[in-house]
Amino acid sequence: MKPVLYTIYKTTCLVSQKFYFGVHKTENPHDAYLGSGKYLLRAVAKHGPANFLKQVLFVFDESNRESAFAKEDELIQCYRGDPLCMNLRKGGSGGFDYINQNGMGRNFSPVFLATGRRHSESGFIQRLGRIYGRKAVTSGRLAKLRTPEHQAAAGKVSGRANVLSGHLDRIRTPQSLAKAHRNAGLAAKKSGQLARISLKGTHVYWHERRGIISSDCKFCQGEAA
Repeated sequence: MKPVLYTIYKTTCLVSQKFYFGVHKTENPHDAYLGSGKYLLRAVAKHGPANFLKQVLFVFDESNRESAFAKEDELIQCYRGDPLCMNLRKGGSGGFDYINQNGMGRNFSPVFLATGRRHSESGFIQRLGRIYGRKAVTSGRLAKLRTPEHQAAAGKVSGRANVLSGHLDRIRTPQSLAKAHRNAGLAAKKSGQLARISLKGTHVYWHERRGIISSDCKFCQGEAA
């Protein structure tokens, strides 16, 4: 049996750049759940699930449930004054645990609950998301949204959240960076050209798109020459 986890996530609309913070109880931290906020649900219905990016910022085990809600409240209070923030209330409560404990779910009719369960089990909700995504691609809307300017703006929003939350400091330790360099070197030795292609992709993502020239990157030095 998989352990129950509490994830703190951020869902960003790739169309409007509006974002939503929430806490989610799950066995799979990277499931398809986007959130249940009022404005968020309206935005998903308008733009389609394919136009939303979900990022898991923190993961807590079941014994640290209160810490998870406290972290959600901390993030919401930090960004609540931002016009792009879609959170209507303070964090620290809510979700199905809160609803069930306070009897707020009793107003749902059995028919409503059965319909939602049937749609989930039959895969209807997932198919609906794929339909929205396919329409966005065939209409050219996705290509219009995913321009270099749009990607740069989305990266700045995500980067700011990672810095303020301390997530970036935790993952960019000397040990993790050294390990990443070692792994890249081993891959280059083992796979030859394939590793070179992989390293080139890393260079494009981390340096070229951001206009950064690194003295440690041979691709940067080659382009700068």
